[in-house]
Amino acid sequence: MAPTPSILLVEDHGATREQVRQALTDAGFLVHVARDGARALALMSSEHPHVVIQDLVLPDIDGFALARKLRSLAHGKPLRMIAFSGLVSNLDARRIHELGFDDVIAKPVLPARLVELVRAQWEAAQRMQSALQELHELSDPLAPASAPPSNTQEGEGELLRRCSALSAELTVLRAISHAVLREGDVEGALMAALNTCFDAGQGAVGALYLCEEQQLRARLLGSERRLDVGGLADFFGHERWLRTVIQDGRTVSIADADEAVRASLLRAGAKNAMVVPLLHEGWQLGALFVAHEGTDTSLHRFAQGLADQVAHALALAQAYRRRAQAEREAEQQRRLARDQAAMWRALVDGAPDVVMHLDVRGRVRFINRTPQATVRGAGALTWFDMVDEVHHGEMRAALTSVFGAAESHTLELCNSSAELALWTENHLGPVRSGNSVTGALVIQRDVSEKKTADAQLFMSDRMASVGNLAAAIAHEVNNPLSSVIANLELALREAEQLSTPGELLEELQDAREAATRVRTIVRDLNVFSRAEDDGRKLVDIERVLDSALRLALNEVRPRASLKRDLQATPRVWGNESRLGQALLSLILHMAHGIEEGHPESNTISVELYTDELEHVVIVLRDSGAPLSEPAKASLLRPYSSARPAASALGLSICQRVIAEHGGAITIENGEHNELRVTLPACAAAEQPGHARESEIRALRRGSVLVID
Repeated sequence: MAPTPSILLVEDHGATREQVRQALTDAGFLVHVARDGARALALMSSEHPHVVIQDLVLPDIDGFALARKLRSLAHGKPLRMIAFSGLVSNLDARRIHELGFDDVIAKPVLPARLVELVRAQWEAAQRMQSALQELHELSDPLAPASAPPSNTQEGEGELLRRCSALSAELTVLRAISHAVLREGDVEGALMAALNTCFDAGQGAVGALYLCEEQQLRARLLGSERRLDVGGLADFFGHERWLRTVIQDGRTVSIADADEAVRASLLRAGAKNAMVVPLLHEGWQLGALFVAHEGTDTSLHRFAQGLADQVAHALALAQAYRRRAQAEREAEQQRRLARDQAAMWRALVDGAPDVVMHLDVRGRVRFINRTPQATVRGAGALTWFDMVDEVHHGEMRAALTSVFGAAESHTLELCNSSAELALWTENHLGPVRSGNSVTGALVIQRDVSEKKTADAQLFMSDRMASVGNLAAAIAHEVNNPLSSVIANLELALREAEQLSTPGELLEELQDAREAATRVRTIVRDLNVFSRAEDDGRKLVDIERVLDSALRLALNEVRPRASLKRDLQATPRVWGNESRLGQALLSLILHMAHGIEEGHPESNTISVELYTDELEHVVIVLRDSGAPLSEPAKASLLRPYSSARPAASALGLSICQRVIAEHGGAITIENGEHNELRVTLPACAAAEQPGHARESEIRALRRGSVLVID
């Protein structure tokens, strides 16, 4: 059955004392209460508590002196001491530990926090008690004979009894590893064991000096105050001498010390003292200072044996701290690696490009997302599955160069197996491990829109050149054509007056009709080759559409028959040249969707009418194979074309031109491909600054000078 935790509470303030007592009692502790030092010493002798909670400011005794006396009354049993003070924020917590306390807590304290702290200290006392019990059992065979000493050997016998008592306690240090495994607080376990040993030594006092970076930290040892401990922190003003002893690694007694050091030790009450350096495998851990009433021989044996065990314990503590630090650093590195991996994964997954890791054969080890289409797609995915076979030779050469010479390469590759031809820019770079190349990193970027834009820019530039050429030809043709038409008109008049035979008259009329058709063609060329400007006017859509159909006739005839249903519509307000170019591009787009060779089996129909909302509507419909839904969805996207041949303007540009005139292009779903163009109608009277043609005609009164 586990013992009931016994607590000694030393507190002179009644309300605080009652609050703490009630909280600990409710938590299941057996609480003994003392309001001053005298009562605390009496309870310590009779009740033997496991944990002492002691106020540092008492009416009858100094708190630190009381702590030493209470620990001396523990008689070698583990005792955990907690300092309890309202001034703890102004005190050095490390100093409190050095003066014999295991923990410190400030007033006022939350009951839950106090109970948690007391329970932890009681559990530590139980673990230490268990370790001491095991080690006492191991040390029993070493106990000296119990025969009383003779009178002549009384002093030596007394010393032997003291040493035998110490031998049992020193075994605590040999098993300090148990404290590491059970508690982890090596230094706390060490200090508890050292205080136990010093108390058993009946008069041994001193200090443990630990080397920490550039400082020496002192911890007071022993509860008997037979030494002025006020100067122990800096070794009575001779810290430099103490550091020299630690560096030399040689044990020094008071008789061997410098004159100034010896004088300081004697003034402090250390008539028989010794400094033993703490060394372990070349490490300078600190020093153990021991003052004792015994002979030099007994003190040397006691101090040297104790120092050896302390050095082992401190080395173990340092190894434990290094291991704990290494584990913390390793965990930090693992956490950092996880964070970096997560960040890298988010970066790669969110990248707009396809990122791949390839082996020397082009097999994909990693890919952030699978491309929409592959050429073969059988078995393990490879880089070669994503492009046309015609590119495989240059791809193998690039891989050979990356793995052989660790050089980077950039390739433009095409995948024609997709719904729309997919062009990608592939940048290859080596993945190195040490001095060798273990893989290839490929960043694949979709450049289909760029390629299409380049092609359309090239086509637009070519069309612009053709337009300029057509304008120049039309201008040059107009001059002789005007003369031909004028002369034909004169010839017809004279022939009619001279009663020319009918055959000649018919031939002249045919020549005039042919010349008139040439003039119409030249006029149509002028409409589509005119330099763009922002000048807008009333546009006759029927005439513009008729001109566009005539110009596109050569593209339509080898593919399909043309059906026209053009009704009279109101005029629209806009730029005649830009509207003509957009309509011509739409007609050519419909024609290029039908293969040549079977015009009798295919039809392209054009309708022009006014809907119920007074909008001018143009419907283009062909009998070719309907486009797929993805192709329809991307038809009006910039730089996209589902047709193999390019027209003068892309459909996205046509959409923009129509939108600038207040209209829209829609793609109708059905058995055939259908484009619907809607434009707002506009009456002439609605446009400010534009008179009716009849009014303009009525104002034409004057002479004209023609210069050609």
